[in-house]
Amino acid sequence: MIEVRGSLARNLFLGFALLIGLIIISSLVGVAITLIFYGMDGLAGMTNPDDPKGLAGMKIIQMAYGLGGFGFAGILAMKMAHLQPFNTLKKTGSSPALMIAGFIALTALPLISFTGYLNSQLVLPDFLSGLQDWIEAREEVSQGLILQFLQQSEPIDLVINLIMIAIIPAIGEELFFRGFLQRVFQSRYSAHVSIWLAAAIFSAIHLQFLGFVPRMLLGAIFGYLVFWSGSVWPAIVAHAINNGTAVVISYVYGPEMVERDFEPEISFFFLGGVTLSLVLTIGLLYLYKKREAS
Repeated sequence: MIEVRGSLARNLFLGFALLIGLIIISSLVGVAITLIFYGMDGLAGMTNPDDPKGLAGMKIIQMAYGLGGFGFAGILAMKMAHLQPFNTLKKTGSSPALMIAGFIALTALPLISFTGYLNSQLVLPDFLSGLQDWIEAREEVSQGLILQFLQQSEPIDLVINLIMIAIIPAIGEELFFRGFLQRVFQSRYSAHVSIWLAAAIFSAIHLQFLGFVPRMLLGAIFGYLVFWSGSVWPAIVAHAINNGTAVVISYVYGPEMVERDFEPEISFFFLGGVTLSLVLTIGLLYLYKKREAS
C-alpha cells in the first residue's frame, strides 16, 4: 500500500478535474499559438485534411494538451496527493533498466498488433448495434486524424511527429496514469489490481475501443515497469518507443502500414512470430523484475 493525502475518491475527483481543466486550458493555448503563427487560416484549415496550415494547427493543439493537459495534471495531482512528483521525476532508473524497457516495447509489438486484430473482430450483440456503430464511427474519425498526422514527406515531418506522437504523450500520459493514478489506487488496492485499473482507464480514455485490449495490455506492461523500479522513466521510454516505432514505419513505408484494419494471414509462421513475441516479452519482464528487485 502507498500512503497518500486524503481519500481515494477525493484524489480521483481532483485528479480528473485537473486533467479536464488543463486539457481545455492547454488546448486554448494551442489555439492561441496557432493564431499567432497562422492566423485564422490555421483554424479554418483544420476542416480540410489537405490544408498544411490547418494540419500544423492541429499538431500544435495536440502537443499543447498532450504536455499541458496530461503532464501538468499528473504533476499537480501527485502534489495534491503528497506523492512527491519532483522526487518521482528525479528517480530516473538505471541505464540497464531503461534499455530493457525499450527492448520490451519492441519485442511486444507483434503480440500487441495481433491482440489488436483480435479485438477489432469482436462484434457486440444486436441489441447493442447502436453502440457498435458509435464505436466504429469513433474509430474511423480517430484513424483518419492519425493518418493525417502521419503524412510525412520530409525529415522535419518525422522529427515533429516523433515529438508529438511519441515523446510528449509518453511523458504526459505516464506522469498522469502511472505516476499519479496507479499509485493513488495503490493507497487502497493491491499493486496488481491498481496496475490493471489504471491500464483499463488509460485505454478507455483514448475512446478507441476497437483497440481497447492491446492498449490496456500496454498500459499494464508500463505499470509493472513503474511498480518494479519505482521510477516512471522506464515506462516513459517504453511508451515512446512503442509510439515512435509506428511513426518511423509510417515514414519509411507509408501511413497505410499502420492502419488498424489490416487482416494478417494466419499461418504457422505468423503464429510462431506472435508466440516468440510473447515469450521474449515475458522473459524480458522477468529479467527486468529480477534485476530491479536485487
